[in-house]
Amino acid sequence: MLNGSGTSVQEINKFIKSFEMTQKMMKKMKSNKGGMKNLMKGIDENSLKNMFK
Repeated sequence: MLNGSGTSVQEINKFIKSFEMTQKMMKKMKSNKGGMKNLMKGIDENSLKNMFK
């Protein structure tokens, strides 16, 4: 638990997961010259919805 910040463990875990997903997507974009089209195919719709809850 973080003292005094009022942040729950679940919130931190959610943040870390979305951060890691973003990192993976950035790596894919760098490695793919065809960038966005390939990226959009790789994104799971449900995980996107969960990120913005």
